Amino acid sequence: MASTAHKGTDRDRAAVRIGEDFTEPINQEETDENGDPLPGDIDDAEASTPVLELFQREARPMADREAWLKALARVAEGNDEVAGGPCPVCGRDCLEVRYIVNDSSRVGYVLFWCGVCLHGISVSRVRAPEGVATWSIDDPASVAGVPDFTRDD
Repeated sequence: MASTAHKGTDRDRAAVRIGEDFTEPINQEETDENGDPLPGDIDDAEASTPVLELFQREARPMADREAWLKALARVAEGNDEVAGGPCPVCGRDCLEVRYIVNDSSRVGYVLFWCGVCLHGISVSRVRAPEGVATWSIDDPASVAGVPDFTRDD
C-alpha cells in the first residue's frame, strides 16, 4: 500500500507510479491479501526522516519568534533602531522597527522586520523605550511605508 499527499484534482487514479526512492519487492512471490508483491525492507531512520523534517518545519516559527524577540530586546536596550543585530532569518543587518503607540503612555504595538528578506514579527502591548521614535496609534498613516512582511509569529 502506498500513501500519497498532494493537491487535490477531483480525479480518482486507478494506479500510482511509485518513485525510485521506494524499495522494490525483494521476493515477488511474497504477496499481500490482494496478490500484490510486498515491498522490500525500509530502514527505520529513512522512514522517519519526512516526519522529523515536518516536525522541524512546524517547530521553526517558534524558534524564529524567540530570535526576533531577542533582537527586539537589543533594540530596546540600545535605544537604537538598528541595534538589533542580524536578521534571524537571512542574517543581514537590515532590521527596521516601528513603535505605534499611544502618545502619552507610549504603550501600543511594535512592528519589527528585515528590509531584505521581509520577515519579522508584531508584538502588542509593548511600551516604547525612551529615546526611540514612535508613531501615533491614532494616526492611520503610522503604518505608511511599512512593507507587507511575513510575520514569524
